[in-house]
Amino acid sequence: MKTIRIGNDIQINWTITRFQQPEDFAGKNISVELYDKYDRKQVFDYVINDNVISGIFYGKDQKSNGVYRLFLSENKGESDMVSLDYIDCFCLSNKLKNQTSNGSDSTSSINTEVLDYSSEINLTSDLSLYAKKTEVRDAIEEAKEEISATIPTKISDLQDDSEFLTESESLKQFYTKEEVEALVESGGSSIEIPSKVSDLENDLGFITSSAISGKANKSELSKVATSGNYNDLTNKPSIPTVPTKVSAFINDAGYLTSHQDISGKADKSNTYTKQEVDDKISASSSFDPAQYYTKTQIDNKGYLTQHQDISGKADKSEIPTKTSDLVNDSGFLTSHQDLSEYALKSELFSGDYTDLTNKPTLFDGNYNSLSNKPSIPSKTSDLVNDSGFLTQHQDISGKANSADLAAVATSGDYNDLTNKPSIPTIPSNVSAFTNDANYITSSAFSYDATTGTLTLTI
Repeated sequence: MKTIRIGNDIQINWTITRFQQPEDFAGKNISVELYDKYDRKQVFDYVINDNVISGIFYGKDQKSNGVYRLFLSENKGESDMVSLDYIDCFCLSNKLKNQTSNGSDSTSSINTEVLDYSSEINLTSDLSLYAKKTEVRDAIEEAKEEISATIPTKISDLQDDSEFLTESESLKQFYTKEEVEALVESGGSSIEIPSKVSDLENDLGFITSSAISGKANKSELSKVATSGNYNDLTNKPSIPTVPTKVSAFINDAGYLTSHQDISGKADKSNTYTKQEVDDKISASSSFDPAQYYTKTQIDNKGYLTQHQDISGKADKSEIPTKTSDLVNDSGFLTSHQDLSEYALKSELFSGDYTDLTNKPTLFDGNYNSLSNKPSIPSKTSDLVNDSGFLTQHQDISGKANSADLAAVATSGDYNDLTNKPSIPTIPSNVSAFTNDANYITSSAFSYDATTGTLTLTI
């Protein structure tokens, strides 16, 4: 702390941080007060710029010597007031000279002293996490009332969970002092009292040094390895939205979506069902279906069903049977041709490279036959280590074995997880659904070509 001659103006710059970050005073009711050693409030004009409080204590307002302190508070005088911090700033003295940093007197006369301070606040800025004094006092009073109301005054008010003896219980099942001493003298030497922790059973599961061997460094793990949170994964799958209405699907099955006009359809009472037709056929002993063709079989044979016009067709006698009956409009050869001006096939080039003359000298494929060959390095030291390969032994004692980690611990990839959630496949066609609502489809209609009857089966 610096000692300053009384009567000089003193400028103070106080920088405030919270958890190593600049404090945000915006929108807060902040008070900064200067007190002397008698706890008397002094005149201190200040301004706040970002997280720096700058103020001046004028020499004309300085009345007494001693240590002066600055107090920083929020919501001063209110029920939720919080004292954030305080500092011992300086000491005023009647010395004729100002004191330097090493304690000696300075010969120079200084009119304004400038002091720079910084403070770190380790309290959360969310005041809702703290209780007001009135709330604490009320809670204490309520606790006192509850305690006074529940404290038993008689032994009979307590539960006998330790099985203390009462006067009504028999003592036959207990040993007397003499019986216990006799048992100790006769068999006490055979009682083994453990002397090491390893002699005891670790029934509470205390951690031993071997339990932390082979553990991975947290810095090497992906975020999901410790959080287990699906949102911390990379390469997350796209989970589709499952529609809840039929209108969201493509009507590829042809379900009816509006009222159908059936005024032109046959009345069901005037038609026969397939079963009714089958019954009538079975009732007739003279009818053999095997002796008849179905309409489909007849249609497939392609029989003519009406008179055909053949006026433009040629008679069989008009169709030529010899080439001489045809006009030679393609110029086919009709006599022997002179080929003396043409070369024989054996006289032409065979297409084989070896049959060529004046062939060029080609590269023999030998590397040593090349000129201007490059210099190929034979040692790693001939190369520039631009990839940063390790050139000396590295200490990996603090590293985790990759084989001990799950694949997702270093990849962060959804596909490397086990026990992945089941993602449903969203159908895009109505035909993929069970028609439990009994919508009418085109297959509900059947047409009888022999009777011209259209039947709707519901």
